[in-house]
Amino acid sequence: LNDPLDTLKVAIPAVLYFIQNFLTYVALENLIAPIFQVTYQGKLLFAAILSVNVLRHYYTTQQWCCLFFMSIGIAIVLLGEHSHDDDVNQNTVLGLTSVAIAG
Repeated sequence: LNDPLDTLKVAIPAVLYFIQNFLTYVALENLIAPIFQVTYQGKLLFAAILSVNVLRHYYTTQQWCCLFFMSIGIAIVLLGEHSHDDDVNQNTVLGLTSVAIAG
């Protein structure tokens, strides 16, 4: 606490981590578990595609296969998901937005 700059260096990442965790809890409250997990993992696919297009990063065949099978899993869960009336207080748009921002 002797140097305020050191405190600031630690405080900024701590506040950002707090916001990320808060948004994750908001998403969990407003989405059913499979949809939350699929969208949370779907960010990995989006990041991989962006890293190839923007950063010119190259992936191995095995890594592309893993991303492909993850995409298939996402599609299966989303297509197989039926409307759930378990909790009428869920706001899907708010949940999906929270997942996207928390990423």
